[in-house]
Amino acid sequence: MRNALAGFGVLCVVVWVSVWATYRLPSSAPLSPAARAALVARARNGERFARPERIRPGAILVTNYAAGLPVDGAPTPASRIKVDVVMARASIVSRSDLVFALSLVPGLDGVGVDVGDREAYLSADELMRADALAAAQPLQAMEFELGADRGAIDTLLRKQLGMEEGDYARQPRRYFRFRTDAFIESADHRGVVPVLRGNTPGPTLSKESLRAAAVAGGRYLLRHLYDDGRFGYEYTPAKDLDEAYGLDYSLPRHAGGSYFLAQLYGATHDTSFRDGAARALQFLARRQPDACGRIDRSCIANKEVVNADLGAAAMSLLAVVEFEAATGTHEHLTWARRLAQFLVYMQKPDGDFCHLFDFGRDRRDEKTKMLYYSGEAAFALAKLTALIGPSDPDYKRYAGALDRGLDYLTGAQYATLAGQFYFGEDHWTCMAADAGWDALPPEHRVRYARFCDQFVAFLRRTQFTPRDAAVAAQPDFVGAYGFSPLLPPHATPVGSRSETTVSSYAMMLRRGTAGSDEGRATLEQIRLGMQFLLDHQ
Repeated sequence: MRNALAGFGVLCVVVWVSVWATYRLPSSAPLSPAARAALVARARNGERFARPERIRPGAILVTNYAAGLPVDGAPTPASRIKVDVVMARASIVSRSDLVFALSLVPGLDGVGVDVGDREAYLSADELMRADALAAAQPLQAMEFELGADRGAIDTLLRKQLGMEEGDYARQPRRYFRFRTDAFIESADHRGVVPVLRGNTPGPTLSKESLRAAAVAGGRYLLRHLYDDGRFGYEYTPAKDLDEAYGLDYSLPRHAGGSYFLAQLYGATHDTSFRDGAARALQFLARRQPDACGRIDRSCIANKEVVNADLGAAAMSLLAVVEFEAATGTHEHLTWARRLAQFLVYMQKPDGDFCHLFDFGRDRRDEKTKMLYYSGEAAFALAKLTALIGPSDPDYKRYAGALDRGLDYLTGAQYATLAGQFYFGEDHWTCMAADAGWDALPPEHRVRYARFCDQFVAFLRRTQFTPRDAAVAAQPDFVGAYGFSPLLPPHATPVGSRSETTVSSYAMMLRRGTAGSDEGRATLEQIRLGMQFLLDHQ
């Protein structure tokens, strides 16, 4: 028995070493800054670099970019030259579609195939432009995409070879991946900067760079705001394609865009942001059903649906309140009160909220639960109480609803055995506790703040830092939140988690705990997240 176990152990080691030796991508050092600059200068001065017939270490791919897209022809003052020098190549498993899908590091690896004596390949940039990364759906029952889209990749490689689908499928094929040292001219052509997963390094973190980035984000939203107040919902940069119609348009997300434009106007007093926010709010105002149970309540819904959801009303209230605060007007205050009435009506006795309302049958859905909606409702009520102040006759009612909501979200929601081992998506919860601080009983708000201390500490455990092993190979992970080096970093969770971490840190400042180890760790968490966003804009 002991000999059998020893033999099995040896077999495992042999298999592991064989796989490692066959499929590992050899490590390599990037070119020196001088060598990078010399290659770019050669291309800028007119030397033509033909596309290599085969991918081998040392092969050079030169691409001329203008307005973010590759263009043919000689470089111009308006274009930028990007160079990829192949550093390593390795085989990949092709028998299993799932293993194939996970064999490429998204945004860093190119992929190729040998068919007989011919070779075709796609660079990392070409894979990104084709939207062939993070596109496979391993579990059809779940809306979860992970890994490369093998079908799309095979189609592109087959067309590059000029083969018919049947001929390509019948031929023996040997797939490989490759890694390059990628760099591009700076915008002013005075230097060369590295490229990692399609991004060049962002500006250094500072108050000025963050403000400029926020304004740039607002300008982006305005460019995608249509005359009817609708935002372009999905934009594909590689195709310059903006889709606003015919999609499952999210009213809560629309309201979030309106909220941000109003915030920007408050920070900059740039009237273009005010006018954009006003137009986006008008779009929401036109989506109020004739009846939301009572004449003094407003909800938000598209005409083709029978349910109004809590999230659309809560985020609309948030946008309206922010617009009123930024402009100093009260032209939408009546609408805000009607939306708040709907939120209060949707609140259950335990403090949680119903998430759907059937306005045709005039009743709440007591069972259906949606992500974020209860926290969004609490946040909107918190912002409203801050706007109207304690002298308003509705202040105590809204403050009471806020307190009950936070009591549920930070307490009863987790009062189960399983609830002691996880946190949900509570970033709105902590933003509500911060925004509603003055409206909450002192002993309650301290309890909510302590919950948020624990929540951001939990989030911090999932944030990539310079100390993580995965970061050595993929340094653009720093500041992102995730649980696997197989998944490329995304900006959305960094944005939402940074919002709530900022709110939690603000509550630490109020309680005098920002100078503690926990406070310093939270501030560093914010800094890492903000630098990540600057690097990925």
